[in-house]
Amino acid sequence: MPTTAVNASKVSKSAGVAALKNTAAAIISCIVLLAVLAIPVHAGVLSPEKILPAVLLITGVSSLVSASRTAAAASSKKMAFALLGGGIFVIVLIVAGAVFFSTFSFSSDFPAICGVIMAGSLLGGLIATRKKRRRRY
Repeated sequence: MPTTAVNASKVSKSAGVAALKNTAAAIISCIVLLAVLAIPVHAGVLSPEKILPAVLLITGVSSLVSASRTAAAASSKKMAFALLGGGIFVIVLIVAGAVFFSTFSFSSDFPAICGVIMAGSLLGGLIATRKKRRRRY
């Protein structure tokens, strides 16, 4: 019986660690995206006030996708911990990005916004879902 309790404890700890890693990957992708989005701003393709909303939306969506992939491959306990750990963070990012994006004129900025979202989603997804070697003991 004690081994079952230990195994359940390990599962909940590993799920919590996975949720923290997903959040850390989202924050890192935010920082990387800010650096990458400086290029179109200097080229004059994207205005500076559009960077933060683009980063918020891209990071929120890519975090949601990676968290759902993690949850789909995990047990129900892990899924609950992942959703609890990262859900609020992702919702805040998406809502903040959508609020900022509502002030844009989509007629003139649509191609630039689509390009930035596609490139950023690809980059954020690559960062968040990179494969790691696992140690076996």
